Amino acid sequence: MAKYQKYAEYKDSGVEWLGEIPSYWNLKKLKYLCKVTTGSRDTVNAVEDGEYPFFVRSQTIERINSVGADCEAVLTAGDGVGVGKVYHYYNGKFDFHQRVYMLYEFSSVTGRFVYYYLSSNFYKVALEGNAKSTVDSLRLPQFLNFEFSVPTVAEQNYIVDFLDHETAKIDSLIEKQQQLIELLKEKRQAVISHAVTKGLNPNVPMKDSGVEWLGEVPEHWHTTRIKYIAELTPKKSELSSSDNRFCTFVPMEKLKLGSLIKDEEKPISEVIGGYTYFKNGDLLLAKVTPCFENKNMVVASDLKNGIGFGSSEIYVLRTNHKVNT
Repeated sequence: MAKYQKYAEYKDSGVEWLGEIPSYWNLKKLKYLCKVTTGSRDTVNAVEDGEYPFFVRSQTIERINSVGADCEAVLTAGDGVGVGKVYHYYNGKFDFHQRVYMLYEFSSVTGRFVYYYLSSNFYKVALEGNAKSTVDSLRLPQFLNFEFSVPTVAEQNYIVDFLDHETAKIDSLIEKQQQLIELLKEKRQAVISHAVTKGLNPNVPMKDSGVEWLGEVPEHWHTTRIKYIAELTPKKSELSSSDNRFCTFVPMEKLKLGSLIKDEEKPISEVIGGYTYFKNGDLLLAKVTPCFENKNMVVASDLKNGIGFGSSEIYVLRTNHKVNT
């Protein structure tokens, strides 16, 4: 923050999270700065090639053919995982979800200033006193009483212009880094693929594998079908439905590429009936998209009592002595 010049004088805002503000800035609650309302549409009203933006409770902007508003507005999720995290600024014709709050008819503030202020500050207040890392719904009284430090409109415009410029530079850097990450992911995949299909010795004699996508393999290697080296979805017969030991429980969203989030445990007797069984050393693979397309798979390890259960949308491969997982 050293690059920003200090103001001549500051005052205590009286708001704990906000601290000191420039002495001539005002402190106002959101309810005195704009009007707030909700939409009337539901997610099913989205139209793929609709004429107007349709703001729902996520960062994704859908399309629709109806118009619920024609104004400058800031929109934010009223419930779900987007509470305190999802914000949109728009000026023009659009429609919005019945659980999305629209802030409009701004007084003493500009819409862009409200957008930047809320998107960077409200979430920490929304989480205050909440043990979870998410908030199920946005309590309107808490929202309306959220405190704003308000400079003059001229200074707001100056701040917004600065932020537009700076965030555009940062977004550009993020995009370049993401492109680099994708290239590195492709290289990683290529290195792994070559190592497990061609080996590490570039001088070894090769032979045709007889498999079109595989091509040539080292001459001393054997090709076989996966069913001869691994069991798909191992049976639960080695466990008992009365076993009350705890095991690791894994919903689909906690299976990632190369990692497994193991923060849930349940008694074996509760999950043995309707979930997929696995144990340490098994290979777990996502069955369905987009998790399958994202190559979400991992070798299970450090499971509670060496045992795990998870979503029925997970494939389990248990290798035999002929191959290493």
